[in-house]
Amino acid sequence: MLFPIHFNLSRLIRYSVKTLYGYLLRQVMASLVMTMMVFTFVLLVANALQQLLPLLVKGQATFLMIGEAFALLIPFVFAFALPTAMLTSTVLTFERFSGDQEFTAARASGISLLSLSAPILVLSLFLCGLSAAINMYIAPTCRVAYNGLRYDMKSTLANFKLPEGYTELPGDKPDDPSYTIYTRRNRNQYLQDVMVYEVEQGTNSHTVIAPTGHISVDATNQQLVLTLTNATTHSSDSEV
Repeated sequence: MLFPIHFNLSRLIRYSVKTLYGYLLRQVMASLVMTMMVFTFVLLVANALQQLLPLLVKGQATFLMIGEAFALLIPFVFAFALPTAMLTSTVLTFERFSGDQEFTAARASGISLLSLSAPILVLSLFLCGLSAAINMYIAPTCRVAYNGLRYDMKSTLANFKLPEGYTELPGDKPDDPSYTIYTRRNRNQYLQDVMVYEVEQGTNSHTVIAPTGHISVDATNQQLVLTLTNATTHSSDSEV
């Protein structure tokens, strides 16, 4: 005995389209999260390390301050990373969708490309609003806070006190010479028995010896100024 089975074709098509929309959105969101992480990391490294790493090396910033600076930079970086990540994730998703012949199957089922793009366009409009809010409100506020934090890091140089014993001061750039300063005594930035070792390209090129000296801070140029009295310079070629 046969039983007639009735299909509601329009309901089946709507269910299939909703399933396809959900599948596309999940694929785009997964790619979006991954690309956002990659672009955010790259932009943070390019922007932050160039400005923050020298402060950390010089002892003007702690790891906690560096972490806070990174957190303040993230919304500023999002303004550039979010549009790029959305474009990249959309291209990757539809390229994979087409490569697996899923796009051909959808077109054969009567679903147009514009219909397939509808949920992605809605997501893009939402992200446009989010990006506008970041650009106009969140990112400027975080950027001001980041600049203030950097100023606080640099201002700690004014309170710098050269410790007694050996102190290593690396150069700002990889090719710049580094210095090792030894002082037997430091009383209010007035030094006694000072030796300065200049290391260039991994070798000690000059040694300066002085009985007394004084260290001060050039706040305008953010530099330490070491003034030595009756100093003598020794090098591998000559002695002055």
